[in-house]
Parts: sequence; structure tokens; C-alpha cells
Amino acid sequence: DALRRPDGVIVDKAGYEYMWPEEKATIKTDGYQLGKVFEMNDRRAVLVGVCQVSMPFTSQPIMYTRYSQATLYAPRERNLMSFVLAKAADGVAPEELCRRIEGHTTVAAVFDNYQDMKAFVDDVRSANLGISVNISAPIEDAERCCRETGITRHSVEYSLGFSGRVEKLPDSTVLELTTMCGHGMVSANFAKKMIDWSKENRRSPAELARTMARFCSCGVFNISRAERILNEARMKNR
Repeated sequence: DALRRPDGVIVDKAGYEYMWPEEKATIKTDGYQLGKVFEMNDRRAVLVGVCQVSMPFTSQPIMYTRYSQATLYAPRERNLMSFVLAKAADGVAPEELCRRIEGHTTVAAVFDNYQDMKAFVDDVRSANLGISVNISAPIEDAERCCRETGITRHSVEYSLGFSGRVEKLPDSTVLELTTMCGHGMVSANFAKKMIDWSKENRRSPAELARTMARFCSCGVFNISRAERILNEARMKNR
């Protein structure tokens, strides 16, 4: 019935603590403070409840509300296309066309040391495949790799870090893990859980790193680096 109130929404417990971190210390004694008014996409929302949910894949708060209200907070996108009709070219079997569409169109490789990365880039350059290569690395290492393999750098994309209300961000160890997936599929809550499990020796850092990598859809999550970060977090707990 609470959701039937005007602009009523329910948020998960982790989301509540994420949005109002200053109240984390008083939740046990004072409980969750309902009636809070906030905005989502310039729309008024009123907190009418807090719920417990399973660990989400993303680090953003989870909101529950009526469908009619949800469409106001998250309006329909401009692109409403749900499928595309395609015709196979002459001489191409429909089955082959389907296989091509479902196949991978990009390849990603992750390295745990500079020499292996340089050797791979050198092999790609020598093969003269006519494809572009993106290197995600500290700018000094990327510049060095281009110089040593004889590649002329085309462009550079810098990460400018975080700005705004940075006090709401997770700690640096969590960010080191979550930012390895460019699509945000490794959530902060999930990373925190893996760190805790590493500190409690419930799983080895290698096992936890492989578990986290499963959620990275683009495949660029660096398992070796994650294992190192988790192991360092466990050693700090001793």
C-alpha cells in the first residue's frame, strides 16, 4: 500500500546507505528514516520503504515503484527498435549469415606484464592485418609500446578520474576492482564481498578473481591484477 502514495518508492538497504551514508552509524538505533524526498531525473520521489535484496550486479541503488511512476523516472528511449530484418546476400546461406551475426566482431587480450603486451602488438603489426589496435594502459607504457613496435599513435583517450561528490564513492581498493570492467558489470557491492571473502580466507584470491571476471562482458577484466589486489587486501588484514 505504501507504493500507492504519491511519488512513493522503496529502495534496497545497500542503496539507502549509499544515498545517505551519514546515517549508517545510526541505523541500528534509529532505524531507516522514511519520508525522505529526493529527485530522480528531475522527478520528485518520496521514500516509503526499505527492503533487503540479493547482491546486485551493479553498484547503483535499486528502486521499486509503480510501473506508471517508473516510466516518469526512466522515460522511454528514442530508439524503440526491438529487431532488424536482414536479407542474406546472393550466395550466402541464411545459416551462415546467422553464424556471422552471432560471432565475435572484436578480440580483447589482457596481459599481466609489459613484455607480453609489446610482443603481441608487434605480432599484430607484423601480420599487417589492416586493423586498429587499442591499448588500455598507463600513457607512458602505451607510448613506449608504440615507439618500440614502430606504430604511429593515432589518438589518446585520457581518464580524468572522478569529480563531484567523491565522498560517496567506494574506497580505493573497491574502485581498483570495479573500474577494470569498462561496462560497469562488476559492482561495488560485489567487489566488497570478494574482498571480505579474501580477508576471511573463504576463497583464494585466484578463485575470487576468476569469479569476478565472469561478469565482465567485454572480457578485459585483468584476472592477474585482481588477484594481486585481493591478496594485498588480505595481507593488510593480518
